Amino acid sequence: MKDCAVETNDPIIAESQKGKTFRLDNPNRRTILQVKVDGCLIAGERERCDYLFEVPLNPPPPSHRVCYVELKGKNVEKAMSQIISTIEYTKLQYANFKKEAYIISSRVPTASPSTQAMSKKLKKYYGAKLIIKCKEWVEKVP
Repeated sequence: MKDCAVETNDPIIAESQKGKTFRLDNPNRRTILQVKVDGCLIAGERERCDYLFEVPLNPPPPSHRVCYVELKGKNVEKAMSQIISTIEYTKLQYANFKKEAYIISSRVPTASPSTQAMSKKLKKYYGAKLIIKCKEWVEKVP
């Protein structure tokens, strides 16, 4: 994972693809591990999200959260599938982390029954909170 990960304490940490952006505002300059998942941590045919970020929490427990990020066009169901696959792949490494999943899509998705079911599955089986946003999301690191 070392070649796929970068530790940074930059005040702004962002990843963008085709007009979609996930950004962490890090005013206290906490050390965050940024991991390129797609094509690095996970290669080959397995589904995977684009990035994950290890973000320290204060106060613990848990002491860290992991943010799974997929920058997607319109297919939110596919994005959820990619995130679930990545959570499965990293479940031992992040067993004691608070989990959050972010899908940044090119349009605001409707709350379809399948999207709602996937969101419930994410929470029930993986303990992950799901956030779906259009074009950009900014998350503040305390």
